[in-house]
Amino acid sequence: MDILQSLYNGGGIITVFIVIGALFAIYLILERFYHFQRARVDVDEFINGITNNLRHENLIEAIKICDETPGPVPHIVRAAILRADKSEVELRESLKDVALTEIPRLERNLTLLATIATLTPLLGLLGTVVGMIGAFKALHTVGLNASPSDLAGSIELALYSTAAGLSVAIPANAFYNILVDRVKGLILDMEKTSNQIVYFLMHNDVDISAIRGKSNKSTETK
Repeated sequence: MDILQSLYNGGGIITVFIVIGALFAIYLILERFYHFQRARVDVDEFINGITNNLRHENLIEAIKICDETPGPVPHIVRAAILRADKSEVELRESLKDVALTEIPRLERNLTLLATIATLTPLLGLLGTVVGMIGAFKALHTVGLNASPSDLAGSIELALYSTAAGLSVAIPANAFYNILVDRVKGLILDMEKTSNQIVYFLMHNDVDISAIRGKSNKSTETK
């Protein structure tokens, strides 16, 4: 509270709003980086592990690996395995549908981060205008004999607001672009994964009835 009070005294309520936006931006950036770090997998290594299991008819193990690995790539692979009996066209269409559900998860909160990056310099500009209005009002009240101290408070408000808005907007915009590149990279991984798993399934016999059979046996045992 003391920090907010000092910010309010120096830059007014607008600077406080800018700082609150900065805190939200920090949270969004950290949350997205954590999510992308967990979602990133080595596509070639992951596909090799899955296809080795499929070649040895370890379908349950392949599905388990996909379930235990976070991120869109395992979800694509899992969906492909469960639809291995479909034609190539049907399989690719199904994987497109899965990808369409994964992309919004990757882009979640990025729009809010972009909004903060856009609004904070505008708030800073608003604070600058308010500060200059205060300075001119002081000139109008005191007249041409106004001392620097009469104008200092309003000018300080203007400078605080501008500096605060730019200090938040510049890194927020930079991190937004970095995160957008991460999303693009993950989408490329999804496309690469889709092509590799479809090619494998179209050139190898994968009997998904084995999954149902083993699932039924485990259910009867329980």
